[in-house]
Amino acid sequence: MRLIDADVSHLPAIRAIVNDVIASTNAIYEETPATEEETIAWFAAKRAKGFPVLVAIDETGVAGFASYGEFNPKSGYRDTVEHSLHVAPDRRGQGLGRRLLEAIEQRARDAGVRAMIGLIDSGNEPSRRLHTSAGYRLCGELPEIGHKFGRRLTVCYYVKHLESAAAEGTD
Repeated sequence: MRLIDADVSHLPAIRAIVNDVIASTNAIYEETPATEEETIAWFAAKRAKGFPVLVAIDETGVAGFASYGEFNPKSGYRDTVEHSLHVAPDRRGQGLGRRLLEAIEQRARDAGVRAMIGLIDSGNEPSRRLHTSAGYRLCGELPEIGHKFGRRLTVCYYVKHLESAAAEGTD
């Protein structure tokens, strides 16, 4: 399994993963499948702002992807990002999510990002366990603010500070 920067040739596979997640889980609070145009626009926006999109690829194709982007557009949040990672259904539970998370965190560190946020549905226990074991801390919940599959959904905010202990407080 290789982790590489995505290019436009990977977008159909990324879209297929996203659309599976939309159709079968609460990991994305969206009810309508992503179109080709939306996926191209998403990728172009990431590139225009210098945000990475990584894909996990092997002989079968794209098995998962990870990215990050603005957490909030206000200038005071400039060194905080929100990440996203998703794994193809047949590849879940095999450690790929952890590899993608570690890789996207390293990209963020290299870019000078101080904090990474993950928004996770309260019922997504595998993602919550992954983030907790990777050093993320649950900072709060927004109860019943989402809606999907006829249910109200609660989003949990997880945060990890990416700076090393030696670098803390050196700004």
